[in-house]
Order: sequence, then structure tokens, then C-alpha cells
Amino acid sequence: MSDQRAIDSIQRLLAARGHGPAQAEPQPFAGNSRIYRVRAGPCDYIAKWYFSRPEDPRNRLAVEFDFLKIARTAGIDCVPEPIARDDRISVALYSALPGTPVQDVTERHVVQAIGLLEALNRSDVRGRGERLPAASEACFSLDEHVALVERRIGRLEEALRCRAHDGEARDLVDRMRFVWQSVVPRIHRELMDLGIRPTEVLTQDERCLSPSDFGLHNALEAPDGTLGFVDFEYAGWDDPAKTVNDFFCQPQVPVDWRHRELFESRFLGLFPDPPRGRRRARAMFPIFAIKWCCILLNVLEPGALERMRHANPDIDIVALRGGRLREACARLENLLLPDG
Repeated sequence: MSDQRAIDSIQRLLAARGHGPAQAEPQPFAGNSRIYRVRAGPCDYIAKWYFSRPEDPRNRLAVEFDFLKIARTAGIDCVPEPIARDDRISVALYSALPGTPVQDVTERHVVQAIGLLEALNRSDVRGRGERLPAASEACFSLDEHVALVERRIGRLEEALRCRAHDGEARDLVDRMRFVWQSVVPRIHRELMDLGIRPTEVLTQDERCLSPSDFGLHNALEAPDGTLGFVDFEYAGWDDPAKTVNDFFCQPQVPVDWRHRELFESRFLGLFPDPPRGRRRARAMFPIFAIKWCCILLNVLEPGALERMRHANPDIDIVALRGGRLREACARLENLLLPDG
């Protein structure tokens, strides 16, 4: 499918709203969706052409559009307004938020990110969102989290099985397997000390509404310093421990660990038994640290490369791969193992 078919869909969506011909410019982006900046007369929009294929059951368009509709209806205006959608082509139109990517993270940025999570988890918003699906890769017990990372590591091992020449990547994945097998028993012990069984599932009150892929890499800073948040195609009900740890593990716009106390106290304070929730999130940190190493290494998987090329056909896979391997290696080395 070419850009032109997506642009034609954008023009039809705009025409239905009374706009004449518009300019739709593809934007470089390293995610899963093709992004277009759209100018229609005096109005600015963002359009997304979502990645889809038969073997991937996720409906990214429906997830993002429906989640944002609930948020905007509840008066949360730091996220895009969903305008129109074309489910046949998997294209949707959103209001454009002002601003540029966050550069130097400060406490002010972290406070605004917490503010979005607090707004999403007000009782009225949770009530409106009760029929929203689970977030992408949401897990609600320790066993589910462990199984998810185990599958991710297994996919990387499978991708490398027939690539004898790729010794650097294979050695890194072997090292990750060793670290993973070392940390899982420790996490089990720490959660058992909290009285949390590996099979224990979070209740609905213990779950959060989350963008899922939540971090300051998905924020835009306006000239007045306020943040707008984008990219909700993985959103839904999630584990608060995942939300906290993902925020501090995502690599694109790193957040200093010194902000974690503030983030935990305010966000985890929204849920039953905050001290227990904080200890649980801390104990589970290695799960998410290793999961993010796997995410960095998804450049080794053909399916992930297909999504990246959909978002940006001009992406330099060789350069991206080299940078991702170096980042994953550094993160793995920094992950403390039991007994040293």
C-alpha cells in the first residue's frame, strides 16, 4: 500500500468535514504507524496510518481512537482529540498538539506526566473506560509477566537460530538469558515475602488506565512549558507496576532515577495499599529492565522490521541495529545480579 492511498483516505475524511484539498506530508518516525502532518486551510491535524497484518490481531486504530475519545470527553485536554477514522484503510485523523519533543527532563515534566495518569484514573474516567480492553502486553500476575518476557527472549533466540554469522547479537541474547534465569528466582522470593503468590491476579481496583507505552518520548512541550501526550495505540487497563517501570526504562527520553520516589508516591498512591504496591513495583523492576532490552533488540525480528519500515520507509536499519545492540548491552551490564 502506497502513501497515496493513505493520503486519499485523509482527503476523504477531511472532505466529509467540509474541508477542501489539504496538504498531507509524511513525517519521519521510528514507531509502528505512518504519521502525516496535515494542513487544511487554517486547521492543523495529525493523521495516522496504522500498521496491520492478518497475523497481528491488535486493532491499533480502534484502541487509540476509543481511548482518546473517553479521555477528551472527560475533559482531559493534554491529549489529541480524535476527529475521524477510516477503518477500511486503517487511517485516523486527530487534532495536532503544539510543541516539540522533550529534551532535558526536569521534575516539572515528571509532574505533568503524573498528572495525566491521575486524570486517567479518576473514578469517572475509570467508569467510562470499564469496557476498554487490556493494554498491549498487559499482565496482572507475576507468572504472566515472567511468561511474557520468556516469550520475548524465545523469539529473539529463534530469530538468531539460523544466523550463524550474527555472533555479536547471539552472544548478547545468550547473556540476557543467563541474567533472566538469575533474577526470576529472586523476584519470586521478594514477592513471596510480601505475601504475593506468583499466580495472584490484580483486582480491578488495583489496575490502572494507562497509555501503556508511557514516557516522555511521547510528550510534546509547548512554548509555555505545558506538555501534550501522544501515541495511545497500546492503551488500556494495565498493571501500575508496569506503568511505573516502563516510564523509567524506556530509552528514548531517559528519566533520572531520582524522580522515581515522587512518581511512585503520587501514582501508586491512587491504588489500594500504596506501600505494598511500591515494594511490588521495585521488586519487579528487573522484569521490565530485561523486557526493554528485548524491545531494543526487536530489530532482529522480521515482523518488527516490517512495522518500522511501514512507519518510515527510509529508515536506516543497519545504523538502528548497531545503536540498539549497544544500548541493550549497556543496560544488561548495569542490571545488578543476585549476590553481586
